[in-house]
Amino acid sequence: MYAGLWLRLKAFALDYVLIFSDMGVLFIVSVIFIPSIQQGFQASRIIAQLTGFILLTLPVSLCFIVADSKMGKQSFGKYKMGIVVTD
Repeated sequence: MYAGLWLRLKAFALDYVLIFSDMGVLFIVSVIFIPSIQQGFQASRIIAQLTGFILLTLPVSLCFIVADSKMGKQSFGKYKMGIVVTD
């Protein structure tokens, strides 16, 4: 069955809820439990960009790459909406 635009947007929104929750967990961990993480964001511009990439962008990207690959076939949002990646 073909997934239309609105169904795909709902799946995308559910996936972004996970990304925002990951950002919230990262914020709580960096403020309360391991405040030394903040030093990575306050260093030089290159170190700050690299810290953000390693802590947020890379894990989220890997999650979506694995989830939408032949191995996973669907992200959380696609699973909840009943969408499966076929090719």
